[in-house]
Amino acid sequence: MGNKMSIQMKAELLRTINPNLLGIRDIVKELRTRPKNIISLVNEMEDEGLVRKVIEKKKTKGRPKTIVLATSLGRDFLK
Repeated sequence: MGNKMSIQMKAELLRTINPNLLGIRDIVKELRTRPKNIISLVNEMEDEGLVRKVIEKKKTKGRPKTIVLATSLGRDFLK
């Protein structure tokens, strides 16, 4: 995918998460790509201020879900 993720991929991810509360695994399933690619893309977009990650608090065992939310800048990016 190269060093910098494409604007098209960023827009696609933002359109996927904007109306929904999705975790990394959900985004991977929706965009049909590898987890490594989505994690890199989300991290880059977080550094750019387009998204933020929120750790979902769980009362059950297992890894907590990381929810990816569009920031106001990320929502403006789609316009």
